[in-house]
Amino acid sequence: MKTENTNENLMTEYARDPQRGFEQIYRTYADRLVQYAIHSFRLSCEEAEDAVHEALLPWVQSPQKMSAVKNMRAYLYASLRNACIKRAGARRDSTMPEEMAATEGPDVHLQADVASALVKLPEEQRETVYLKIWGDLTFAEIAELQNVNLQTVASRYRYALARLKEILQWNP
Repeated sequence: MKTENTNENLMTEYARDPQRGFEQIYRTYADRLVQYAIHSFRLSCEEAEDAVHEALLPWVQSPQKMSAVKNMRAYLYASLRNACIKRAGARRDSTMPEEMAATEGPDVHLQADVASALVKLPEEQRETVYLKIWGDLTFAEIAELQNVNLQTVASRYRYALARLKEILQWNP
């Protein structure tokens, strides 16, 4: 898998030269992590960036410790998830920030429709969709991150897609 190879290369570079390796990790993951924080935890863009920096701080402060990480991508998302939970607190039920529709893609209206539809999903389903689609995590990685079994993750994803199809009135 290409992502696994990329992660291995990033970890190899990080172990060889932590400063340069960190810069490459940051360039590879920062934007995706910020989007995950915005979408899943309803943080503003600035708060999301702060949470990403907080999650990445150990990579700068403890290179020897971080070089031992086995699954960098899952570790990054887990660290960010913890930082976001601390920041989001009681605001998890607040309105979705405007940055929600600011994802990459040619059709701004479609993005806004999808963003609105995602808000209507239960929190666990919404997070599962973001981790799978934008985070490119496997169901096994998501299950570990959410501390649930694999079947639960698969069900959440399946139900979320069915609900999105219904909300968006999409018929392939």
